[in-house]
Amino acid sequence: QRGVDGAKKKGDSKIMSAKDTLFKMAMTSIRLLELCTRGQAKKVIPKKDYNEIKGLVQEIRELAETLP
Repeated sequence: QRGVDGAKKKGDSKIMSAKDTLFKMAMTSIRLLELCTRGQAKKVIPKKDYNEIKGLVQEIRELAETLP
């Protein structure tokens, strides 16, 4: 929402920063999951669980992309 003069209204920056924070948290979670499921962890985590985690990572990524 913009004011008449085109300047952003006060509440806007808070909404954006919250959305940005959520996005960053989601991306960090994805990176952590990918690091955990890559290489060594793959030998430890059962295949079924590994595939489930990969699916979740993909879901989080798709959800993150839908954020405006």
